[in-house]
Amino acid sequence: MKPLVSICAVLFFLAGCKSGVPKTVPSFSMDLSPYRPYFPEPSSTLNNPSEQTNLPPPSTEQVSITNTIQTQLDTLRQAMANTNRNLKFSQGYRIVVYSGNSRQEATKVLSDLQKITTEKPELVYEQPNFRVKLGNFFYRTEAFALYTQIKSLYPNAFITYERITIPLEKYRLKN
Repeated sequence: MKPLVSICAVLFFLAGCKSGVPKTVPSFSMDLSPYRPYFPEPSSTLNNPSEQTNLPPPSTEQVSITNTIQTQLDTLRQAMANTNRNLKFSQGYRIVVYSGNSRQEATKVLSDLQKITTEKPELVYEQPNFRVKLGNFFYRTEAFALYTQIKSLYPNAFITYERITIPLEKYRLKN
């Protein structure tokens, strides 16, 4: 009895479903001409070049530019360069390799880092912890490149955003 009822239910369901796509698509048309802007035709006198005599002929002489602000820009650029040369600190990224209260372990990590990287590690005491920090980077991507190398040796290392010493030897222009 149950299989008969379920078969009937499936047949009624399939019979009730419409199949296929409608044979005709209803068309839509609307006259939009009342809403379109109207522009009058230009007069025929403007199209005739012989009647446009009140326009001056085009000039072919060259114009020289005087009184430029180039000297003022150079002075301002030089003042900004002098100000930036005196900057020692900025906001940037550093890698904290070790953070804990053991000074001996911090100095061990510091000496290990001096052997494996060209960046100069730094031991900082931030009460009550000793921290070994590495690098002075302006961009997180620069710090992340070094971080991926160190992460296998020091899994607790992390990147932090803080005040950095500007590495002048890296960014100074060479004349």
